[in-house]
Amino acid sequence: MSIKYNEVIGFYPCLKPGVGEGTMVVMKGGDEVFLPKSIKSFRREILWYYFVDFKALRSMARALGEPVPLVLGERVFVPLKFRHRAFAGDFCYGYFSLDEIVFCGGKGKAAIILSCGKKYGLACRVKTATASLIRAKIFRLEISFRK
Repeated sequence: MSIKYNEVIGFYPCLKPGVGEGTMVVMKGGDEVFLPKSIKSFRREILWYYFVDFKALRSMARALGEPVPLVLGERVFVPLKFRHRAFAGDFCYGYFSLDEIVFCGGKGKAAIILSCGKKYGLACRVKTATASLIRAKIFRLEISFRK
């Protein structure tokens, strides 16, 4: 199945029994598509589609801290810790469009709600998730001033 990258509103790592590591891609309508490739591989693919150099993006956002928000076209994707590491070198961050996140909160562990109605529990505290959202908003402002 081919993915329409302009309709992607988020993607996160997913471990499926019998398949292994993969990426769950969330589309505009809330539909989810499982891809049997690592999150890093899908991230590289979508960055290539938008002609974004990840190393240059990291150097631009170095002052804001890690993890770095992704700029894809006119949209900024927020990195959020989606699950705890299952093994060494496991990439556990998912990315969601800043414009699509309508709520971030919860008690103890954070949760986000997207504009399509999907709700996702995160593997971090509300303070950490909020810091990522703020970092992405600041990065979006910095980029808009550079235009």
